[in-house]
Amino acid sequence: MKKRWTPEEEALLGTMTDKEVAEKIGCSLPTIRKQRNKLNIPTFMSKSLKWTPEELALLGTMSDREVAEKIGRSRVVVQYHRKKLKISSFHRKPYVWTPEALALVGTATDQHVGQMLGISLFTVRTMRIRLEIPTFGPKRLRWTPEELALLGTMLDKELGEKIGRSRIAVCIHRNNLKIPPFTPKPHEWTPEEDALLGTISDRKVGEMIGCLQYEVRLRRRNKNILSSMSESFKEWTPEELALLGTMTDREVSEKISRSRNAICHRRNNLKIPAFTPKPFKWIPEAAKLLGTAPDERIARMLGINKSRVRAKRCKLKIPQYGNPRRNNFPWEEWEMEKCREHISAEKVAKAIGRTVNAIWSMRRELGLHRETGIATGKPLRIDNANE
Repeated sequence: MKKRWTPEEEALLGTMTDKEVAEKIGCSLPTIRKQRNKLNIPTFMSKSLKWTPEELALLGTMSDREVAEKIGRSRVVVQYHRKKLKISSFHRKPYVWTPEALALVGTATDQHVGQMLGISLFTVRTMRIRLEIPTFGPKRLRWTPEELALLGTMLDKELGEKIGRSRIAVCIHRNNLKIPPFTPKPHEWTPEEDALLGTISDRKVGEMIGCLQYEVRLRRRNKNILSSMSESFKEWTPEELALLGTMTDREVSEKISRSRNAICHRRNNLKIPAFTPKPFKWIPEAAKLLGTAPDERIARMLGINKSRVRAKRCKLKIPQYGNPRRNNFPWEEWEMEKCREHISAEKVAKAIGRTVNAIWSMRRELGLHRETGIATGKPLRIDNANE
């Protein structure tokens, strides 16, 4: 809606900034500016923006930057106002170099010398170049005949480590001298060395036979030998193939001890569609189980994924069973049985809803290794099952 201006509101235009008028009458800044231009009212000029005779007297007596710093204005504003008044720019008198001042050139950075002498950086740099004095800084190490003789005899990285220079410095100096890069001779493989391929990592094979890792990798691939770190070297059994697509790739991974990526890749190669679980209907009896046991246990009871149990529990705002603060609660028999399983303490803690420290303490009382759950000695606790 178009604003209707009152005489009192129009009287404010030009008496203060447009922003202050907009805040005072509750209007937008473009509306204020449009109405002021329509009435041909000039913009508000505060007293602080007006030039005083003292400020005008400084124009041209020093550089625009120095004037700006002295009167608290920007260099662009000072330069614009000086040109508007047709005042020529300030030109410093040529600096008279004394023997003491010349002795400082090159002993520090040009900027530091300029600050010491009260002159500009450009003046110091010009005099230093005229006197052919090198820039101040760490002296570059000259290449010795012994170092030059090593160029091209080994890899630039190895030579850099040997003579204490960077690989880039070695590479640039070698290229300047038009010395070709070092090309190592191909390694002569023996049957014993070929037998090592695929049994251990390529890096370890290279360290054992004194060869680079990429050469070992290239030799192994030429021989069609799979890496020792690869899971695809294990042949898929008919039982494992039958599981593909019957459950999620993560569940198959946990069941047959293969990575999820390997299972997904194998399933896609066989053109087996991914498992899509049927929607689970939550009946009142199933919903009553939420929060009475760990989500993993309820998921096994209902035959669904743990994530579905967690999502339903969070939707109903039911707190998680086995809050980490329940470590003082008495241990149940099924929790102790879970501690006896040969799995990590972290997985046990997630399954039963206790902290990892609580699992470590219980396993110690049961005479088990705190991480693996393997028996290590006589148990300190006798549970109800052994009474």
